[in-house]
Amino acid sequence: MNNLTYGNGGRGILAGGAAHVDILHNTAYGNMRSKGLRDSCGGSQDCNMFGEIAAEGPDMSIFNNIAVAEYTHTLSIKTYPYWSDVIGADLSQKVVYGNNLNYGGWGIEDNGTIGSNAGNNISQDPLLAAPGLNADSDFHLTQDSPAINKGSAENSVPLDFDGFARPIGILPDIGAYEAMSDTAKTVNPANGHSYQRFSSPLTWSEAKTACAALGGYLATVTSPEEQKYVTSKGANAWLGATDEVQEGAWKWITGETWNYANWSAGEPNDGCGGQDYLQIYPGGTWDDHGGPGCFKDITLPYICEWNGSSSAPWLPAMYQFLLKGK
Repeated sequence: MNNLTYGNGGRGILAGGAAHVDILHNTAYGNMRSKGLRDSCGGSQDCNMFGEIAAEGPDMSIFNNIAVAEYTHTLSIKTYPYWSDVIGADLSQKVVYGNNLNYGGWGIEDNGTIGSNAGNNISQDPLLAAPGLNADSDFHLTQDSPAINKGSAENSVPLDFDGFARPIGILPDIGAYEAMSDTAKTVNPANGHSYQRFSSPLTWSEAKTACAALGGYLATVTSPEEQKYVTSKGANAWLGATDEVQEGAWKWITGETWNYANWSAGEPNDGCGGQDYLQIYPGGTWDDHGGPGCFKDITLPYICEWNGSSSAPWLPAMYQFLLKGK
């Protein structure tokens, strides 16, 4: 899980002579570069060695991977009868694969006897930042990548290759990295307010300051309709509410009336020594997170809101003056 392989002489990722393996959220690019290995099969697409990601055994799950091939299959699925004796595996158990992005090469090799296609596989250029075969290559997703929000949530892992929480958006991204680009600033036609999600993780207090410096505030969600719009910006982020003054008495930082909530089951729980700040989960439900307990230094992306102008009208005039630097 969360492996990055590129420019290898052989396959990028191999699970061979094995069973009960999960191959999740990997990026394999431009492997199988050994001409000797390729020539040993005569360049045939039936070569047993070929595959950016190769599963050679039963009972495996292959989801949320990017495979970009030049000389080989993007994904190769096969098994051999003698392995039932070697590894004691039931060869009737399928290799299930789905939500993978395959580009270039010879495509997916699946003879149908052991592979089970769960669907949602993509055959497009993943639009990586600066892919290549040297140490300066960058395999992060660009903002327009077709891999964004196309992964399987049921077959995901909680952190990406960089250690950032996934998913950033509504669904996990395909590959080893979650896309960390900021969303565009857009206007909610229902209330005329603007919203923007910033991906650089900050503590809640830092995020509050950052939004204020932009003339806005950490987003507040006061209705189901606004909840739906804010969730569409991509969740797993800070919102503008806290109960740091009085435990259990949640307040919006804008002073708006607290007449709507969308807590996840069992939340807020003030766990781990105290959690005083509002986080929106990927599915749109809420959690109390951050300090003063063991998560006091936790950082997350954040969503800013503007009341349709460059300033935040709810702030006292003195603070408007300071924010504008006048």
